[in-house]
Amino acid sequence: MVIPKTIFEIGTFDGRTTLNLAINATEESVIYTFDLPKEQVDTASLNVSESDQRLIKKNVTGSRFLSEQGKKLTAGRIIRQIYGDTATFDFSQYYNSIDLVFVDAAHTYEYVKNDSEIALKLLRNGKGVILWHDESISQESKHVHKVACKLVYVFISLLFFITSELPDNLSFL
Repeated sequence: MVIPKTIFEIGTFDGRTTLNLAINATEESVIYTFDLPKEQVDTASLNVSESDQRLIKKNVTGSRFLSEQGKKLTAGRIIRQIYGDTATFDFSQYYNSIDLVFVDAAHTYEYVKNDSEIALKLLRNGKGVILWHDESISQESKHVHKVACKLVYVFISLLFFITSELPDNLSFL
């Protein structure tokens, strides 16, 4: 089994997933977790659904891993909280350096597409794991499902070509 050394979570919320990733990571692992600040919800670059807006506004970002119990459970593992809007943030310093990306931020098609394209660029040498949360065909999560299905189709199509890396200008969504 391969355990990721660098993990990037897009969408911190209360930090439950961050905490679980940290508990199961090695002591050498670094977990980056990215979230839209409450103050930017109304001025976000792309559409944020009303239900996502409500969650963001009432949330204390990272409260679970920042709590005393969370700090004990993560026992020295490195968690780096980053704030911004994924549609405008410059992720280039993280490109080609991440082993596992967990996407669970805004659930509109525009943001899921944006965050998925970022996730692909984050993967080390175009290889690694991308996980999406809320991937279902429910009304609220239909955009996650749509983007994930398109991405799977693209990767299945790419299997027919012998290539060691993804093209820089990959646009599929």
